[in-house]
Amino acid sequence: MSAIEEIEKIWRSYLITKDCLKIAKRSLDEERYNDLRKGTGFFEASQDAASQEIETSQMSADEYLVLSLWICFERNLFSQLKQDIANPHAKLFNVKIEEHIERLRIFDVLEAFKIIIDSNLIGKAKQICEY
Repeated sequence: MSAIEEIEKIWRSYLITKDCLKIAKRSLDEERYNDLRKGTGFFEASQDAASQEIETSQMSADEYLVLSLWICFERNLFSQLKQDIANPHAKLFNVKIEEHIERLRIFDVLEAFKIIIDSNLIGKAKQICEY
């Protein structure tokens, strides 16, 4: 699966999760939806407690989106690094890196890419990682 396909899959899943949480929150205001909530944590909980749980879940979904996108980015960054090292004509990276690539810290990998990527972009990636 390409990086773009991975990102699209993550984004679609995020949007569906957000929509499901919106529907769940709206159902709390309607008595007629009691049957839909049976067998869930929302049925026994008070409306305020359930609403708070949904809001917390919405914030978590936002954080998981950032984490999922970062994991996709990091995986593709390491993949690109491995390809560059495997290229016999590439003089960008030291061959020794190949032996220890999986143990490198992400900040070290980002630093290595400063040779070909704008330092400001690398700095932004580091800020996202720290987040």
